[in-house]
Amino acid sequence: MSEKNALSQAEIIPPEPSPHSEQLADARHSGKPSICDGQEFRRYIEAAGSWLEAHIELINSLNVYPVPDGDTGTNMYLTMQAALREISAVAENTISAVVRALAHGSLMGARGNSGVILSQIWRGVAKYLDGKTYLTASDWAQAMREGSAVAYKGVIRPVEGTILTVAREASEAALRAAAQSEDIVFVMQQALAQAQTTLVHTPDLLPVLKEAGVVDAGGQGLCAILEGILRYLRGEPTKVVEGAKPVSRLEPEGEPEHEYGYDVQFLVVGENLPIDAIRETIMGMGDSVLVVGDSTTIKVHIHSEDPGRIFSYATTQGQLQDVVLENMQDQYHQFLAKQSNSSDPALPTGEISTVAIVNGEGISQVFESLGGGALWQAARP
Repeated sequence: MSEKNALSQAEIIPPEPSPHSEQLADARHSGKPSICDGQEFRRYIEAAGSWLEAHIELINSLNVYPVPDGDTGTNMYLTMQAALREISAVAENTISAVVRALAHGSLMGARGNSGVILSQIWRGVAKYLDGKTYLTASDWAQAMREGSAVAYKGVIRPVEGTILTVAREASEAALRAAAQSEDIVFVMQQALAQAQTTLVHTPDLLPVLKEAGVVDAGGQGLCAILEGILRYLRGEPTKVVEGAKPVSRLEPEGEPEHEYGYDVQFLVVGENLPIDAIRETIMGMGDSVLVVGDSTTIKVHIHSEDPGRIFSYATTQGQLQDVVLENMQDQYHQFLAKQSNSSDPALPTGEISTVAIVNGEGISQVFESLGGGALWQAARP
């Protein structure tokens, strides 16, 4: 399935011009290597976030693995927003400084399984680009490969047919392209083309996707991120008023054999944290385990029916921050109810409801996922 085919005929808003756009265009037309500095790369990430925001609804509608709770697009968007907030505080203009902030911000604000994996992709990118002033096409290809490698290492039991597969094959295509040309646009074109091709084949690798008739939601999100960057490089719009339309609602064959339990996410902060020992202990407490970070800050994500013992153990290792506890069974039923009511614009509200006044379709979807009972979208000036 292609994102292009999923897009609605939406009104588009052109991005703000980059102060380096003429220089980069001249470099491309002259055949010289394309480069960018840290602040230019920040605009890459802003464009990626905007294009991802436009596809939240589509990505959420694809979410069937590991739990069909319809929040992958929201989680990836919130993770990107946390990263952008961190980047916005960086005054230094080196690529190293900006990607370091990108990695740190995405880790601290990572949401859900897909968000944590995305944060590890950015961590790998930052690892390769550490100490560099500018970014070249070859640098970007190598950084993508390192991002994929770090993401794979961060997942206790990597599963093919997910965002991991899309990231790996896209990075391999980027490396092949960089060996042919130092044009960063060409490298991004090849990386995105491979990512989209791999995405189409994710159901062949993960049976649950084939049964539901969808591609992987996290992989779709990564494609949106890469496409946002490429659209910026080409000078194409990266913002839309209306998001991509979701796929037809999924009809489950029946209730799951067991309840999904709880989605547990938190940070452990301290000194000399034994990350390997913590990972080894927590991986025996549930499923979809991700324990990533370093000796001072560790991000934990796990699905479990008994979150109490996870918190009890974690508090013996360090201080807990940014604790998120979500009932996945409730999320699953809410997801099904939303799909059933998708054709009815007048959703019922309770005696007490939350009214959220928002600016933009993506933010509207975020508030709706958090339980907003009534939503009013402000008109753009």
